[in-house]
Amino acid sequence: MKIFSQIEKKKVIMIVLVTIAVTIIVLITGIVTIKKAVVSNKFQSADSNVRQATAGVTATETATEVATKQKKIPENYHFKLAKKEIAVKTKSTCTVELADGVKKSSMNLSWKSANTKIATVDKNGNVKGIAKGRTIVTCKDNDTDVELTITVKVSDPVYPESITLDKESYLLTSLKQPLKLTAKITPEKNVTEKKLTWKTDDESVATVKDGLVKSVGEGNAVISCTTENGLVAYCYITVEPVVKATDIYSYYEEYEFIGPQVEAVQLTAVVSPDNATNKSVRWHSTDTNVALVDNDGNITIVGDGECDAVCTTADGTYLTSKCKIIAEGTMVPQRHDPSVSVYIPVDPVPADTVIHEAFRYVGKIPYIWGGTDLASGVDCSGFVCAVYERFGINLWGVRTDLYLAGEEVPSIEEAKEGDILCYPGHVALYDGHGGRVHAYDEGFMVMRDCNIGGYYTIRRVME
Repeated sequence: MKIFSQIEKKKVIMIVLVTIAVTIIVLITGIVTIKKAVVSNKFQSADSNVRQATAGVTATETATEVATKQKKIPENYHFKLAKKEIAVKTKSTCTVELADGVKKSSMNLSWKSANTKIATVDKNGNVKGIAKGRTIVTCKDNDTDVELTITVKVSDPVYPESITLDKESYLLTSLKQPLKLTAKITPEKNVTEKKLTWKTDDESVATVKDGLVKSVGEGNAVISCTTENGLVAYCYITVEPVVKATDIYSYYEEYEFIGPQVEAVQLTAVVSPDNATNKSVRWHSTDTNVALVDNDGNITIVGDGECDAVCTTADGTYLTSKCKIIAEGTMVPQRHDPSVSVYIPVDPVPADTVIHEAFRYVGKIPYIWGGTDLASGVDCSGFVCAVYERFGINLWGVRTDLYLAGEEVPSIEEAKEGDILCYPGHVALYDGHGGRVHAYDEGFMVMRDCNIGGYYTIRRVME
């Protein structure tokens, strides 16, 4: 057997190595070729899909643009709800509105409630409360697929427990005169159903809207205000236009009083027209040192002189009429013969004031030492005590010390009619006009004069 030389052995080894290297190269080349084929197939498949998706699309659109194409949102697009949450009562409805003044009718919208057992919604966005709770209502713009949601809170209604009006009755004195009525419901808090319904039972007399009443014609009408749960309050309206006075005159233009006067004389005034609504008048004297006049026109002479008794309409027109008063010799004291007994019945009802009660006895009863009887005669302190007794005031315990009665009046300027003027050894009643009424002395009747000087204190027993 031939033995290879070393050189031949080396050749064999080189051939083997080359063969192995070639084999490896061939294997690598095959793998690469296979991968290229796979990738090529994938691109061909994707390109095929793109071609299918872009069928009917303009040539200028790329595959990416086509693959991501969606509904487009227009420029200046406004789609927003006016509120994020609304509240509605059971069995009541409310409407979901769009913000920014966009009209729902101009959009292609659809509505849906997440829980129709709580609230339902119709195609116009009107939500109706079904049961107490919360749910979500969705509003979808079908042209853009944009969806908005709003929370709906449904609660039970709370009704008023009572209702009253600020006026139960009212007189309207002219046609078309307005009157605002205000309703008050209780409780003031937590009530949710505050709607009120106003009505009149006679629109020919008065109309009403939201509590504003307007008179239409003469007569009577009943205004009612009703709550949602049927509570009612009423105001009774009378429409009676006022007829104002147009004239006033006195029956006497002049009245003379001659000699001492012990009784009042009543003057009368007439207001025109006959159907005037308010025919009352007010009287006053232009000189209260001559005559006093009350609101009934009763003239009481308190001194000599002249003045006017003026009457004025009381309906706001201030029309006036006057009667001239002439008083002469009214301050002459009347004498009394002690041998002649006098008795006058005393009116069971006293006059309006102490001084007017005192005037009743001027010239009618005499001064009698120790006298206390207004019917037959009195002395100075007996007269004061007896007059005050007519008004339920007992001064008999201080009859001889009347300077202790009541409270002191600081000055004659502050004195009022009926105050007691206290002199050394004498008392009198101040008439409020610079004069006094008193039982002067034996031989004289009870008198009124203006000789008030010389008092040392003024006492006020009653206002």
